[in-house]
Amino acid sequence: PRTIAVSPEASLVLTRNGLVETLHLRTAGRDDRLDEVNASLSNVAFPKPTPIDHLDALGRPTRSWLFLPTDRGVGEALGLIVQVYPGATESGYWSGPLTLTYGIRAEVLAGAGFAVLSPSIPADASAPENGDFYLESVDLAVDAVLATFPALPKDRMAVIGHSFGGLTALEIASRTNRYRAFVASSAPTDAFGFWGEFDTATRIQPEDGVRMRNQQGWAEVGQGHLGGSPWECPQAYIDFSPYFAAERITAPTMLITADLDYVPMSQAERVFSVLYREGRKARIVTYWGEHHQLWSPANIRDRYHQIMEWLSLTLPDPAFGGLL
Repeated sequence: PRTIAVSPEASLVLTRNGLVETLHLRTAGRDDRLDEVNASLSNVAFPKPTPIDHLDALGRPTRSWLFLPTDRGVGEALGLIVQVYPGATESGYWSGPLTLTYGIRAEVLAGAGFAVLSPSIPADASAPENGDFYLESVDLAVDAVLATFPALPKDRMAVIGHSFGGLTALEIASRTNRYRAFVASSAPTDAFGFWGEFDTATRIQPEDGVRMRNQQGWAEVGQGHLGGSPWECPQAYIDFSPYFAAERITAPTMLITADLDYVPMSQAERVFSVLYREGRKARIVTYWGEHHQLWSPANIRDRYHQIMEWLSLTLPDPAFGGLL
């Protein structure tokens, strides 16, 4: 059970059975059921991840997580998807229906027949923030997984990332040919453009004020932590931006964006333009009326379809014939 709200007289509690979620109002001596969703899905069970212990790129013990395909053996996996995000791993913790719907979930990809690795990538003060470090971190986790499960298809590996994970995926794509395909969703790619471009709220509701802190703060002292403005430290902005290394990307790459995202559509369009100019295999998918995360059930389903289709085109395997 998860406690949603509490007062001296009562508590609001969410319980789960499979995919059934029930909202309870509990008081002294009473337990009233207020609402329930997915009542017919109590028999649905998510795959439980396997811990993979190894050393990280700083030489410290760490733990990554592997979701194995739910309907086939390890050696029959359609591919190995590496889902990246520095500073976070997906360990199968249930965090509610909201997160399960709007994110790209490892459990869903495993249910479709893939093995999915959530690698431990350090994102603390002692970790250098550059693509070489991200690549080394991911390679160490992948090597540990393949040593533990050698039957996994090491010739059919793809990297997927959303938001800062999308930036990480593109940084890796510009540095290696080990992975056959990439998917970067809502990825900041050009720190110069991100710093100076208005977010959606500023564009469509200027009467509410200009939200400069959202973009500039993220780049200078937030997740980007570049240390200053573009004219104060231009090289840091270049080094941080996959856009300036996109010409080195040779693997098929799909970019996903949305017009109401605070990561502007132009960030994905910049990289797509480079790949188009260089004659690479690339696809860009734009969701109109959507935000940094998708909310429409139809769009959520379509995003999974787009990812599956992209992988079926770029991770050649006869088993993909019946996937779509």
